[in-house]
Amino acid sequence: MRRQFMQNFLPKMNIGVTVIKPNDLDALRASLDAHKVTLFFSESPTNPYLRCVDIAAISEICHAKGAIVCIDSTFATPINSRYENSGHPSMCYKSFCWTRFP
Repeated sequence: MRRQFMQNFLPKMNIGVTVIKPNDLDALRASLDAHKVTLFFSESPTNPYLRCVDIAAISEICHAKGAIVCIDSTFATPINSRYENSGHPSMCYKSFCWTRFP
């Protein structure tokens, strides 16, 4: 549902979207080099395949380019994802978001 929203609705609001495999760090680097990325969004674990992404590596790559990282952790829950130790500033859990500012 989120992917359809991002690919179909956001472009109508002049918001560009690039979809990559969330665990493909080379594709992430290429996207960050090719576009002015302001936000990286992913789930971890992903739905429906329950693949986990390397949140620390993604955060390091994105922050170096000035992009914000937001990870939806609905399946893992905040207790299991331990976002406070991952180095990224935002973690979404259902409709509630935790935001941590340095």
